[in-house]
Amino acid sequence: MGIIISAILALIFIVFIVSHNDKYGILCLFIGMWAGICILATLKLYGMRDYNDYAFVVILIGCLAYVMGYMFSCKARIGIRNVTTIENNETGDLSQINTTILRLLVIVSLIYYVVLFLQMVRELSSGTTYYMFRRMYQGYEESSLYTSAIQQYIGSYISVPTIFVLEAIAVMWTFQKKYKQYKILYFSIIITIALYIITSASRIAILTIIVEAIFCLRIYKVSISKKAKRNIRRMIILLIVAIL
Repeated sequence: MGIIISAILALIFIVFIVSHNDKYGILCLFIGMWAGICILATLKLYGMRDYNDYAFVVILIGCLAYVMGYMFSCKARIGIRNVTTIENNETGDLSQINTTILRLLVIVSLIYYVVLFLQMVRELSSGTTYYMFRRMYQGYEESSLYTSAIQQYIGSYISVPTIFVLEAIAVMWTFQKKYKQYKILYFSIIITIALYIITSASRIAILTIIVEAIFCLRIYKVSISKKAKRNIRRMIILLIVAIL
């Protein structure tokens, strides 16, 4: 089952790269990522834990739903472009982010991770190791960090998904220099991401920032001096060490 679904996702990935001629497109990146994950999972390297084939089915359904959502989004954008052209005689910036919703998500996530950070300080001061706190955060220990079901739901369905959205926005705004336009919001996003990485010890979050920064360098075709390249290499090495 894993081999078949991996082959299907790899085929979808190749088809969209050829048809769209955009290897940095969000659809190609998303499908390519999951195709790579499924292929690596089927290899079962380094004594990987056994898994249920149902997980591959869920991934396939999710990827197909993403493809359909992407196709629908493309049609919706065409409609928006036409309306904007008629009303304002210009297409406008369709990549603009709804800052009102973004601010709301940042406020909720920032409050959530400040509370979680204070819980971490309390646990560490009482003798709990950082490793044990991380296991408590991930739900591997009997004692839970969550004081209520609402806190757990906010973390699982709002704050954690928001972090990965904020990472992408933070990286894009850095390259677009939009942080000058949204200084307070940008600073709040950075603080929220930092608190998440500290409280969860998430290596995936750090890896995501590295990958997104590399892609932004290619997408925005940023010209970098030799000195800046050396500094970037050093930062990447430090981040890799932090991940390990």
